[in-house]
Amino acid sequence: MELIVFLLIFGLVLFGYNRLMGYRKGQIVLDLEERYTDQSKYVEAVKHELVKEGRSVEYQGKGRFLIDDQTYILIERNDSMGGGMIQRTILKPEK
Repeated sequence: MELIVFLLIFGLVLFGYNRLMGYRKGQIVLDLEERYTDQSKYVEAVKHELVKEGRSVEYQGKGRFLIDDQTYILIERNDSMGGGMIQRTILKPEK
């Protein structure tokens, strides 16, 4: 019984972590090598990564991107992974 409860809790934690980190259907997740504090440089780095992936990108301001004719909202997360910090960018489709 305790094993079932443990597995259930573990599954819920894993599911919650994946949702928090941006692994949802339709979202674009980018992990940038550098950390950006200047918003304009950050936007340029995101645009550069998306163009490298072969996408058409236009920044519309206020954290909104037009990517392949669909509007996305920028969500920024800073996480520690492997002993260092990474800046994770999640682009969520606007409904």
